Amino acid sequence: RRIINDKADYISGKGFTCDEVQQPRLAAFLRHVNGDGESLRQVLNKLAFDKALFGNAFLEIVTDAEHSFLAFHHQDASRCRVARDSAHILLHHDWAAFNAAEARTLPLYPAFERQEDGTLRSIVHYKDYEPTFEHYGLPPYIAGMNVSAIAYKTDKWNISRLDNSFQLSGVMVLDGEVDNEQEAYRIVKAAEKRFAGKPGQVMFMVKNTDESDHSKFVPIESANEGDWKLLHEQATSDIVVAHSWFRSLSGLDYASGF
Repeated sequence: RRIINDKADYISGKGFTCDEVQQPRLAAFLRHVNGDGESLRQVLNKLAFDKALFGNAFLEIVTDAEHSFLAFHHQDASRCRVARDSAHILLHHDWAAFNAAEARTLPLYPAFERQEDGTLRSIVHYKDYEPTFEHYGLPPYIAGMNVSAIAYKTDKWNISRLDNSFQLSGVMVLDGEVDNEQEAYRIVKAAEKRFAGKPGQVMFMVKNTDESDHSKFVPIESANEGDWKLLHEQATSDIVVAHSWFRSLSGLDYASGF
């Protein structure tokens, strides 16, 4: 997330400038490119973010038949799909509950089509070329999805250890006589709630024994603590590489000779 945010910020920079004396209309347009009061820099930042996150970005262009005005609107890439004719873009707010009556259709630039409000609209689809995958672009980090999953799972594993106060995993054998399975289940759940921390880290067993108490805890030992740390560090490094990003620009601590 940090890499994607920084990519968008570096691309959009501080915005666009021009000679405001010689080009006052252009300067006004750079400050307000649509009716929402957004600057061209804000729209570009959203496009750059979508491009880095999804591999696709969509810019809606609005004008009229007389070309008396021009407006740029960013469209959320998650709401856009390429139509079957490859010449239009469908926009819908919820693809899981798609309703054709609620969807909007815009032609791909440079084609314009008149809309119900009388304006002429078009949409630009920014994407990277991908062989055999012409309808959409792919984000650069697609090759690092597996290492991203590793980093996610190692983080989740550490959180699980914290939730259990770093208790050992193992099997707890409880002495006790029970009349039925329901009673044994009640004892186990009560023990889990009292001693186990996060359920699942300690497995409880109830068994009948002689008069002496044979309750015991059998730990499941693991000696690969260092492997997990190295695995997480390697995954983080691979994520940076997959993004085609420099480690010095990724916000990660690193040692260098400079």
